[in-house]
Amino acid sequence: MPALLPGAGAVILHRPRHLWQGDPHDDDPHGWVDCGSFSMAMATDAVSHGTVTPTGHQYRSLIRSEPEPDPGDPGVTNEQLLEAARRFGLRVTNEIRPWTSLAASIAAFRGVTLSVWYPDLGPYRAQKTGEFGHSLFIMARSSDGRKFLMFDPLAKAPRWVPIETLRDAAQEWGRRTSVRGRVRYLVTIDPIPYE
Repeated sequence: MPALLPGAGAVILHRPRHLWQGDPHDDDPHGWVDCGSFSMAMATDAVSHGTVTPTGHQYRSLIRSEPEPDPGDPGVTNEQLLEAARRFGLRVTNEIRPWTSLAASIAAFRGVTLSVWYPDLGPYRAQKTGEFGHSLFIMARSSDGRKFLMFDPLAKAPRWVPIETLRDAAQEWGRRTSVRGRVRYLVTIDPIPYE
């Protein structure tokens, strides 16, 4: 399903290589808790048009403020992901805004690493059990305007997901992290290039 370019018909944006957290070829010893690192690695690939293709492990290794996961909270924060993104030359901002701001970023062809409450993805989640916050890379609105393309590091391939599903999961994570009515995400300053 192609991405929608307003006023000019459908276009195809550069899709990054999908990164799976469980990939045995990625030597990240913390792969199963590094969803943010894997998502940002895919964002870097997308915006660079495939000229910079870091692995999840390479992203995590550049986070100097927490070289080993905290057992009580093993994931990385958006601030820590910004630290690594700068080292890869990715221009990105950390946002806590209403969903409409995120949707506007997607409409402007920017890449988004989105924080969600994973169970609320329902049938669109790759791991069917467990209750946890999770990071996804999302990009592109479908030509019918109803879906965003989601790269879930727990899955082995990207898939189109209804916008409402992603919105609800992101807003639930916002509620759980004291930003009710807003969502937490990182967004690229530069747009994803066309193929």
